[in-house]
Amino acid sequence: MNKNIKVLVGVGIVVVVCLVWENVSNVFQGEPENGNSSVLRQPPRPAELSQPPQTDGPQIPIVGELGPLALFDGWSNPLGIMVFTGRQIGYVEPCGCTGLDHQKGGLARRHTFLQGLTDRGWPVVGIDIGNQVRRFGRQPELKFNLTAQLLELMGYQAVAFGPNDLKLPAGELFAVSAADQQGKSMFVSANVAVLDRSVLPRLNIIELGGKTIGVTSLLADQWTAQNFSEDLVLESVEQGLQQTLQEIKKANCDYNVLLIHDTLSDSRILAKKFPQFDFVVSAGSGGEPPHAMETLPGGTTRFVEVGVKGMYASVVGLFTDPTGILSFRYQRVPLDATYKDSQQVLSFFKQYQEELQRAGLSGLGIKPQLHQSGHTFVGSKACAGCHQQAFDIWSDSAHAQATQSLITPPERSEITRQYDPECLSCHTTGWQPREYAPFSSGFESMAATQHLAGSGCENCHGPGSEHVRLERLEMLDDVADAGELLSARQALRLSIAAAKEHQCTTCHDLDNSPDFHDEGAFEKYWDQIKH
Repeated sequence: MNKNIKVLVGVGIVVVVCLVWENVSNVFQGEPENGNSSVLRQPPRPAELSQPPQTDGPQIPIVGELGPLALFDGWSNPLGIMVFTGRQIGYVEPCGCTGLDHQKGGLARRHTFLQGLTDRGWPVVGIDIGNQVRRFGRQPELKFNLTAQLLELMGYQAVAFGPNDLKLPAGELFAVSAADQQGKSMFVSANVAVLDRSVLPRLNIIELGGKTIGVTSLLADQWTAQNFSEDLVLESVEQGLQQTLQEIKKANCDYNVLLIHDTLSDSRILAKKFPQFDFVVSAGSGGEPPHAMETLPGGTTRFVEVGVKGMYASVVGLFTDPTGILSFRYQRVPLDATYKDSQQVLSFFKQYQEELQRAGLSGLGIKPQLHQSGHTFVGSKACAGCHQQAFDIWSDSAHAQATQSLITPPERSEITRQYDPECLSCHTTGWQPREYAPFSSGFESMAATQHLAGSGCENCHGPGSEHVRLERLEMLDDVADAGELLSARQALRLSIAAAKEHQCTTCHDLDNSPDFHDEGAFEKYWDQIKH
């Protein structure tokens, strides 16, 4: 029998997405305007909200990627600050797989950043372009619900719907977005509503630094043409703007902001066509937001991008000179490890993990599936009989401790994650990493399937039940079909090239293991586990 089969175990860690199932509470004050719009006055500071008690210590200075003197240098006494964020697409916090110092983003850091602005005495308003989730299912529903709650906690006064958000059940969307009896909602859209057009404002009017700012949002026609739920009220861009521009004219705000889900080029075309908008914030970018705010040619409209995965905040400050002339300044802020995690937000994350534990896989609607081979997972110890050296190397690797790192995380240790499918999919054996679902014989829990803890041999080579069965027959000199035995061995073989190009990167992706994609990184890491 071949005792030199090389077992390449690749593991990464899927982004930990941690939120809690709670109803969104309304913290805004103000009287509604006539028509389908709402006035939202500056919210209380986050620490004053009636949520879990604030336990943060002193906040660190506002610094970032360019150093402590680069961010907001010369920004003295702004009239107000608009903070644009969005396109979270499920990344409510960096997972920390490669160390939190190497990753950007997260609502816990964002809360700290916004609190730091407020602590300076600056009037601050949060405006989010939406797309909070990236898939549908019970877990994303929980994410969306509490993301909305945390945005409200942080003082957001205008939030758009992204196309991914609209894949969630209408009931979930309605619960967090429907206007209250005074006609107020944090959510706003010119051409999207849930169940009935009258329950969602087309325009939110914000008071900031003595100025009024009208905010609306649009979903491009390419998205509204999608086959969403019949419970959604979807209008074309033209239909939605026709009604909303009437409200904008009537409101006569000092400045108007449009949040739009469209390509960058089409967003610019729309901005030129409707100069009523002083700021156009587009979700069209595929990467980081630029360092400077663009002023569109032939006009005064400012064009803003927010980047992706909630890693950055795009900040616009309003200023006046001694003569009273108003001007704007822009700052791109990376939400990196400079900003401590807000303990208040982490308390919500902990509740979210507890909710996942209570729900269980079945409560989250996760149904195990048969592996395409028809074979089952038996655990890495079953490999040790013939591959002792490989097993010993694996046992001493971080791969073997992958599940334990969810039970006792090296960072944010107060929050365990062994019940989170989006973590288990790469931290255990027998799951589908990009589907966040187990195979029918894969890991269930430490109590039921402890032999599948860690990211084991079978995660790269496939379930080994048939291979083990035939090898045992061979060792017992029983009758084992030579062809079947050879086929079983070949089925589990994995070349170095295939591992490098495909297998390892199912978990060691750009989000969770950015260093893994550097030149020569694979060879470096392979040297640590080769067997």
